Amino acid sequence: ALVCGIVVLGAYIFQFYFTVSYTYFTGEDSWVEYGTFACFLSAGILILWAMKIDRSFRRLGYGLLCAGMFFIALEEVSWGQRFLGVRTPGVIAQHNYQAEITLHNSSFFPSEVLFGYAILGWVLILPIIYNKLDFTHIFLDRIGTPIVPLWMRPYFVFGFILKNFNVLVENDEYGELLLGLGFIMLASHILCEALRNTRKTDLALNRIAGCSILSILAVTFFLVQIR
Repeated sequence: ALVCGIVVLGAYIFQFYFTVSYTYFTGEDSWVEYGTFACFLSAGILILWAMKIDRSFRRLGYGLLCAGMFFIALEEVSWGQRFLGVRTPGVIAQHNYQAEITLHNSSFFPSEVLFGYAILGWVLILPIIYNKLDFTHIFLDRIGTPIVPLWMRPYFVFGFILKNFNVLVENDEYGELLLGLGFIMLASHILCEALRNTRKTDLALNRIAGCSILSILAVTFFLVQIR
């Protein structure tokens, strides 16, 4: 919660006292957007790694989470169309708010707000049901539903608030970045458990998460420079 509060406060100060830089960093194809892409991509890779080394993670829930991370990452950069110089076909452009090859900006796609509430329910309500009802506990374990630890939940809550209500920061990109950081923490936790189960290494959670964040910064810098 403290980390998330510092990020939000920093974004608030940045927005009002360094307006030009704020616009540059939060614009299309810039640092915050590419950072969000790198977060979700890295989370997908970490979960895939955990599934590869530990059979107990090769279940429906973890598979869907992994696929979802890669899907969101590619949606964030419009499936690489601007890097590849692909023009949006007219039939897609007329049904897309940003005239891009993306699903989440399409006029026929359900609101992202619903997706945000679904994440909030998974993060806040599902753990309560998981701990209170034995049959739910057994069912969720059987299909491999990841349960978000208590200390990680502020990333998802703060991210949801920033993205959907524009509180303090008038840009939902920061909310998406916080959600991405939340998923990085969760993916690092999953990988850490897989490594412990297989006794491959004693890597601590903070070391995995720290290396992931350094990789995210490197990928973000690389993408910005290419763009």
